[in-house]
Amino acid sequence: MKRRLVLWAFAGLLVASSWVLLSLVIPLWSQPLLWTLAQLSCPIVLFSHFAIQWYWVILSNAPVYLVLGAMVEGFIRLARLRSESV
Repeated sequence: MKRRLVLWAFAGLLVASSWVLLSLVIPLWSQPLLWTLAQLSCPIVLFSHFAIQWYWVILSNAPVYLVLGAMVEGFIRLARLRSESV
């Protein structure tokens, strides 16, 4: 399970890095659909009225995805336990 959680954290880094690279090419806030997707996949972007450096967006997304992965993995484990007991 630890390896899967590391993969979840790496996915968070990858998603945030992709958004940062894309924002260097085009301004995301001028594209409503892209800006909404960035806000959904990088929760720290919701606090964008503060001056946030790009590296904080990347670094803060890993723990968010780690917690999300822990919840998903917990639900999967719970579902497996329930299916085995029935």
